[in-house]
Amino acid sequence: LLVTERPGRIRFVDKTGKMVPEPLKGLPKVWEKQDGGLLDVEVHPEYAKNGWIYISYSEPVAGWTPPPPPEPGAAPPAAAPGQGRGRGPSNDPPSMTIVMRGRIKNNEFVDQQVLFRAPKELYNQSNAHYGSRFIFDKQNHLFFSLGEKQQMMDSQDLSKATGKIHRVNDDGSVPKDNPYVGQANVVPTIWSYGHRNPQGLAWDPVTGQLWESE
Repeated sequence: LLVTERPGRIRFVDKTGKMVPEPLKGLPKVWEKQDGGLLDVEVHPEYAKNGWIYISYSEPVAGWTPPPPPEPGAAPPAAAPGQGRGRGPSNDPPSMTIVMRGRIKNNEFVDQQVLFRAPKELYNQSNAHYGSRFIFDKQNHLFFSLGEKQQMMDSQDLSKATGKIHRVNDDGSVPKDNPYVGQANVVPTIWSYGHRNPQGLAWDPVTGQLWESE
């Protein structure tokens, strides 16, 4: 059993129910604040054969530096996109959800492969609505969810990955039978859209339909 912990750690729980003292080494840098952190962890359905483990987490944008403080008496700067709700400006870095897979060797996360990283323009300073839940189907497609990062209209925009449930092959490539494959200016991994902050995925045991909650 793998257990996610704050701040951005994974630990093992063995068959006796005891937690291994040392957290997993080699995990990527995680942005942890409000809804952000280490979001989900899932093993491949054929883990015994291939050893793949999938994680999602919130990542700060690379190379960001906070703006200088305002001059005395100057009007405060306007809130950046994604802050809203009267929260005002923030010195937090823009952040976004990342999906990655890797293997564990000697209690270290190795063979890391990023399966999803959004373009920089989708990173924002909101620390809410990262979404992120994993589930596999019987064909080993990986479904993962993304929140809209408090940009509501983006969930209706098929050119943007946020506010969507995505379906990929287990290596992150695009299945040829995804519903929007081949359409211009559409993210081809999209399975469904119009979501706010989807954090639950489950298969209906009777109908086989995919259900989500948010």
